Amino acid sequence: MTSAPHSSITPNDVMDRLRAGSPEWAFIDLREAGEAAEGHPFGSVNIPFGRLELDLPVMLPRRDVSVVLFDAGDGVAERAARHMAKAGWRNIMTVANGAVGWAAQGLPLFKGEHSFSKAFGEWVQHEYAVPEIGPDDLFQRMQSGTAPLLIDGRPLSEHRTFTLPHSVNCPNAELALRLSDDPGQPIVVHCAGRTRSIIGAQTLRDFGLAGQVMALRDGTQGWELTGRQREMGANRSLPLPEGPNRERARARARHLMAGFGLPTARAADVREWAADGNRTTYFFDPRPEDEGTAPAGFRRAPGTTLIQQTDRFIAVKGARVALWDPLLVRAAFAALWLNRMGIEAYVMTEDPPALPTVAPLQLPDLPPTITTLPPDALLLDLRSAVAFRSAHPRGAQRALRARIDRIPLSHASPVGLIPGDPQMARLVAGDLAQAGHPAMGCLPDDPATWQAAGLTIVTDTPDDPARDIDTVRFCAGRHRGNLDDARAYLDWETGLLDRLAASGLTFWPTTKTTDFTHKRKTAGA
Repeated sequence: MTSAPHSSITPNDVMDRLRAGSPEWAFIDLREAGEAAEGHPFGSVNIPFGRLELDLPVMLPRRDVSVVLFDAGDGVAERAARHMAKAGWRNIMTVANGAVGWAAQGLPLFKGEHSFSKAFGEWVQHEYAVPEIGPDDLFQRMQSGTAPLLIDGRPLSEHRTFTLPHSVNCPNAELALRLSDDPGQPIVVHCAGRTRSIIGAQTLRDFGLAGQVMALRDGTQGWELTGRQREMGANRSLPLPEGPNRERARARARHLMAGFGLPTARAADVREWAADGNRTTYFFDPRPEDEGTAPAGFRRAPGTTLIQQTDRFIAVKGARVALWDPLLVRAAFAALWLNRMGIEAYVMTEDPPALPTVAPLQLPDLPPTITTLPPDALLLDLRSAVAFRSAHPRGAQRALRARIDRIPLSHASPVGLIPGDPQMARLVAGDLAQAGHPAMGCLPDDPATWQAAGLTIVTDTPDDPARDIDTVRFCAGRHRGNLDDARAYLDWETGLLDRLAASGLTFWPTTKTTDFTHKRKTAGA
């Protein structure tokens, strides 16, 4: 198969799909992360064109799913559609004139990353009236001798980078597992901003784990905005339970599942879903990355991150999700929150069957390694913007796959690559070969090799927003002491629901439910 036809869809028709909650489909923003963060359609999922073939098998596992592609109005969506058709995807549409056409119709574009999960967090705060405490009130409690237990609900790596003084780490998905009992004191959950504080505090309420629970309003950013300092390099975490405490945690999960009517699945159901060519199912292991090995056919998706950055894992709207955790707790956490998001998620109550592993797409060959370049060679640097700015050979051009076609290539000049990620470099090499300019080889990402080849090394290259569109600049300094960025970011988060309402977009129910009656309680029953 060399290609398949793809059709065009108007921006207004896409917006109608979003408002109507159409059946299974995917809305993919192909622009680089920096571009998408400056303004994207709400509900789109960012898969940069440079990574397209790497992410397609896990993000769009069913080749017949309806896919809508969105670009900057620069033809990248058409290029992507051809690549996808060649790889077997058969139901592709491109948004007419991309972001340019979207804006011309007066349709809203949302700044930031993971806006779906962030707006959902604000909906949870509004809908469930999650108790909050401000930084000033928290500080006073900490000084009074009646300090609450302060929990950092982010992954441990983020806790180690910075946290609040005296905070102990326990990612939200682990709360009902690692907190052995009600500590008998108030608990305050915090993150760096708002979402995980809110989700963590409500999770404790859902599991009934503490008498008084609060979310720290605006997280570490709010703390800094009141003139207080974060703690750097902390390494305090609640341990995994052993023996009877594990059984108590499983019992909590079973109690939560029964109380909220969470759908469950058996091994036979999961085997059937994996073979179903008419419905997309994602199979997730929601444990932390360093805990055990994911079962065959399951993708590791730590529960805290799955809820905070849902668009990193789930691209197909209307898809089904199966979750397996041998201790039940992380799967119950993720299923509860995904169902609240409107995503049909099931907790596996049996050991999972061995499912087929998602096969990666076959990629072009990586050009051979070279240590010298002809004097007239064009050198394309495919590394990150940070790496390029810190050091690169003089004359090298930073090149993104989406913009390779903008670089003037002469048939008389050989092309060399500085690959960065070898997988992405293989994709660029294939594009160059198709365009009739195959790369002669790859120069190692090593300044010593460049010097040995007689190349002059350039350092401290200025930032270039027009070139480095993969760099997210939206409020990028908020965790590095830039208080203006922190204020702007918090204003963005708290304003998301109003923007959605003004756009006529409703993704979550207007009243909370404690029983997911629209789902099967036990799959296959």
